[in-house]
Amino acid sequence: LAFIINAAVKLNTVIHLSLLLKIKSCLFGVSCYRQINARDLNVCKSDVTRGTVQKSVCVLSTLPLFGVIETKLEMVTCAYFEGKDFSLVELLENCYKNLTIMITSSIINSSILYEGFDASGLISRSQSTVLILFKLLLLEKGVLFFSNKASPVCRTMLTVLSLFPDLIRMGLFYCNHMQLDQKQIVNLPVIDLEHFGINIDEYDNLEYSDVPNYSQSQPALRSEDCDKVSNAENSVDSVEDSIHTQPDTDSDFEILDPVEHPLLITNNKGFPLSLFTYGSLLLPYASLQNYEVIEDPLIPSFCIGTTNALFKRHERVDAMVTINEDGVIDIETSNVELRRQLTLTTEDLRFISNVCQTVERNLEQQSTAWEGGDEWIREQFKHYLTALLFSTSGYLKLKSANKEWTAFNRNFVSAYSRTRNFRTWFSKSSDIIAKSHVSHPSLSDDYSLSDFKLKIDHFLKNDKGKQINASINSTSRALNGAVLSAKGAISSFSDYWRQRDMKKSPSFPNL
Repeated sequence: LAFIINAAVKLNTVIHLSLLLKIKSCLFGVSCYRQINARDLNVCKSDVTRGTVQKSVCVLSTLPLFGVIETKLEMVTCAYFEGKDFSLVELLENCYKNLTIMITSSIINSSILYEGFDASGLISRSQSTVLILFKLLLLEKGVLFFSNKASPVCRTMLTVLSLFPDLIRMGLFYCNHMQLDQKQIVNLPVIDLEHFGINIDEYDNLEYSDVPNYSQSQPALRSEDCDKVSNAENSVDSVEDSIHTQPDTDSDFEILDPVEHPLLITNNKGFPLSLFTYGSLLLPYASLQNYEVIEDPLIPSFCIGTTNALFKRHERVDAMVTINEDGVIDIETSNVELRRQLTLTTEDLRFISNVCQTVERNLEQQSTAWEGGDEWIREQFKHYLTALLFSTSGYLKLKSANKEWTAFNRNFVSAYSRTRNFRTWFSKSSDIIAKSHVSHPSLSDDYSLSDFKLKIDHFLKNDKGKQINASINSTSRALNGAVLSAKGAISSFSDYWRQRDMKKSPSFPNL
């Protein structure tokens, strides 16, 4: 956080750390940053040598309960700073004990998992852009989230990820699992913890069973998930077999070692998708130290958030997602082919328009009904994603024009069929595909005037539409200026002739 300490008095961020110990998983962290003037401290120690003191209070968890931890940590951090004596750490100790008791592996199956993710607010502010971003993340590209403040970056990214079924709950455990070659391992920096006053001898025999409430790296499995564990290795084989039998497979598609890149445990619908496995990286907040990490060729794709403008120039960034001060999302990409793939079809516009209208109506009425709420929104996107997966499966089999998959954009479906997350799902879902059939939620044989209006409205909101609007406004201003100048010239000319006629008119003497 060093490069933004002068730009904010308080800051909340989400961090992910690789856990390169006895389990290959990811630690999820929430950090609350504050700063205070040194002269306001009740106890000012000798190590305080500047005018301000900056500190971050962090919580690391094996469970992705970001909103729950942030709410608790923010209150504790504020109280810690209001005490104006950083040697009083009892408050932090009590926070740790309270979180340890409150957060267990079973809590992740409850709705509290999505606390702090405002899906309805995101839809209301950004509307159709949310669906474009949803589809962008499926393509496994280099995606950068950028804002001047860290909190909106983390919150927006995680809210979008919460729209993917079970991704937050079960799909992030390998999101920071990078494959390091021997040269990188040798060159890793060595940190001497004894310099920080930590005696490492007492941790030599530490086991995870010694950690309060720790049971395993992943949350407790539901009954329908248990049978997936024993078949993990077979799933990898089936992925490889399915790829070799498909005619449209790119030669650069590779199935990685299941030991180094373990498969996720999925439910009976194949969710969550493997968006952040196989080395694909997710960093809700990346500092400058992570700049070189995404250059690693072993990282096929990434989704990172930052406040550092240097990341905008990185050559591996395919698309940049900017969050403005009002929380509105704007997506930019210079890749022409990617723009074609992300173009929303009429069916897509119908779908997201219906979602937006329902959400807006719910917000206006301040209703607490299920329809239009966050859970309803996630259910709509789950239905959309399920239909997309089935339609892409049909594309692989038929290869001919079919309205069921062209409704999602032919260019997008073609690109999506070559991604690792789809191939992994396809290899494990043959029974589901054979028994079920799901079409685009807004598929229709007829097009109406309202569809044409949706197209026009969406066009005027994208880059070309904005350029046309700017040109029209510029031309309008120029024409208005020309009209005003012409009116002024005519008015002056009329005044001239009026005054001339008055001078020539005869005068009569008074009688």
